[in-house]
Amino acid sequence: MSSHLVFVAQDGSGNASPSQRQAIRSQCMKGRNKRGDSRRSMREKAKDQRKEAHEDTNVLHSRKQTWCPNDANAAAIRRESNQNQAICLSAAAHSCPSTSAHANYCHPERSSLRFTALAGDLSSESERLMSDFLAYGAFRNGAYPVELCVDFKTVEGAYIPWLFTDQAFVSSVLFSSSAMHDFLLGRQLTTDTLYRLRQTIVLLNVRLAWPESQCSDSTLYIVITLAMLAAIFGDKSAAAKHLAGLSRIVELRGGRKFLLRNTKKHYKLSSMDLIWSAHAGSALYFPCDELSWSGALVGPRYYNIAQANLGIMPPQTDRKLCKIYDDLSYLSRLLNEAFERGKKLDGDSFQHWFSSIQSRLVDLKCTPDDLSSECIRLGMIAYLSATFQLPGRRMELQYLASHFCRALLTSFKTSSISGPLLQWLVVVGVATVFDAREAWIQEAWWSSNPGIESWDEMRAIMESVMWISCVHDGPGKQAFTALSRPASEQT
Repeated sequence: MSSHLVFVAQDGSGNASPSQRQAIRSQCMKGRNKRGDSRRSMREKAKDQRKEAHEDTNVLHSRKQTWCPNDANAAAIRRESNQNQAICLSAAAHSCPSTSAHANYCHPERSSLRFTALAGDLSSESERLMSDFLAYGAFRNGAYPVELCVDFKTVEGAYIPWLFTDQAFVSSVLFSSSAMHDFLLGRQLTTDTLYRLRQTIVLLNVRLAWPESQCSDSTLYIVITLAMLAAIFGDKSAAAKHLAGLSRIVELRGGRKFLLRNTKKHYKLSSMDLIWSAHAGSALYFPCDELSWSGALVGPRYYNIAQANLGIMPPQTDRKLCKIYDDLSYLSRLLNEAFERGKKLDGDSFQHWFSSIQSRLVDLKCTPDDLSSECIRLGMIAYLSATFQLPGRRMELQYLASHFCRALLTSFKTSSISGPLLQWLVVVGVATVFDAREAWIQEAWWSSNPGIESWDEMRAIMESVMWISCVHDGPGKQAFTALSRPASEQT
């Protein structure tokens, strides 16, 4: 609507003239019949984008990032972010895991952004994306469900000051929000998103030229964002470059010592590393320094669980893989116990075990004629990949999907794997990389399923192998439901 008032004169009878009535109708209907895909709308949108780019460029060259927000502004934004995260988490807790992120999406009030000086002027579209970033806070945390039972001893909202002082960070926020919107809609990066990506890279390159900022926490955050989104959208070249850059930044900040001091960053780097390895089939960028094939966990209970696992694993299974299996099943049990009691495992201990298990799984090379061991190894990688989840859609892990498919199909056909372990591999596979409608998956499922019709019964079988409730219950139940549909309902 127009920003100025229009005064209409009337005669003694109180009626306006025809031309004045036309002006009133025009004013009232302005924007009502406007089509988003019309040439006029597209021209206006392009004009707005050029104006925004011009404003951002002016800010880049003229504004120094030295302004610090007052405590009231910073506290207000932090409170707003935390409130919206709590609202989103509460809504998501009562919703289906596959749709909660989109259906219960909530936007913070944008007025607070309009009156707060951030590091870079925001257009209306940028303001919407920044609002999305604050609302998506709960789901960014939800991408790592294992944090529900692991205490990394970090303070949430550490990024809040960067919104006021770091233009490159703000640009990465706008890019990530726009990219996640594209991801949820099942489309490739749009022109707007690519523009924000280019802008982020330009600003990142500017800061990388300065030694004091090239290894800062916000730089690390930006590169992690770029690497993760490149992996999500399957851009192998970009993801590899960003991961190599992350490896260099970590090295400059102290390497292994830096990771040990920053457990949560280490965990998120490890999760992203595993996802990329599962997608591209590459080696890990952040492996455990010393691989101990004798195992990472010890104790009487561990020994009892290892003895019970002997009845699950096929006799010919690789011995090193059996040790990794014992470690991962024991760690899963510890996480479940902590979650059920409302407690959390120590983050340092968890990350040590997680990194060791993951590194050994990726590094282990099973012999070509031992496809059952390879199948179990890939199934455990798929199981671990579920520790990183995105709302609304499943990531495509191409390398893992193709190799796991071949190994599982062969193991099923030769009956080298059967019983609960085969059921576990099928459910984990469908929950992470397989399509339940594929004929061979249906055949493997129905031949291994002894008439189980309820998820509670199947979940008990999953727990007899290994299962992390807060991580696998959602995708596992969806996989079971899809697998249990009659063939006539599979579309």
